[in-house]
Amino acid sequence: MSELDERLVITESMIINVLVKGESLLVKLASKRFSLLERFKKIRGEITKQKALASSIYSSYSGDIKEENMFYERGSSKRDMLDIIEGIRKESKIEEDNIAREILEIEKYEKAIFRIATCIETLLEDEKDILERLYVKEEKWDVIANELNISKASISKIRKEAFQSIIELYDSTYSEEKIREIGLHRFLFGQVGISKKKYKNKEVEGQLSLF
Repeated sequence: MSELDERLVITESMIINVLVKGESLLVKLASKRFSLLERFKKIRGEITKQKALASSIYSSYSGDIKEENMFYERGSSKRDMLDIIEGIRKESKIEEDNIAREILEIEKYEKAIFRIATCIETLLEDEKDILERLYVKEEKWDVIANELNISKASISKIRKEAFQSIIELYDSTYSEEKIREIGLHRFLFGQVGISKKKYKNKEVEGQLSLF
């Protein structure tokens, strides 16, 4: 499976979350990952202990063949103990696998946050300013329109294009380094969007190679 296939699908609400509290999101994910890793180590230690206990039970038995067959029959104390140990080991392995999946999911979210943040940095100043005023400062649309001397329809258009630009770049096959280059290109030349004809992949890469 490719990195593109594994990438999280993003929404406007996810972009807003990264814009407003990106660093705190990463801190929370790091804290959760640490807790999961500690739990993983504890479970791995318990599995090791159970294996050692089972091994000691096996090695402590020194009866003859007939007694050995009785040892493996249900109801014998040693057989029951081994069943309990095996049950604990299986449950621990399931929990261990679940933790591993959770850690992988956290890593996917971390990658998504870093990529979204990189895409946000490519926005033009007016796009970034509108998003920050709307969602970080939580200013009213009327206030922004009056201060910038533009209509609310213009704010809506800039907002829509900003989100579209972020999502298009995020969903692209570009690396984060290439996305930063696109951001520099936009800063220097004021280009917006990668879906327009002049922003088809080959042409963009040719332009960006100058930097």
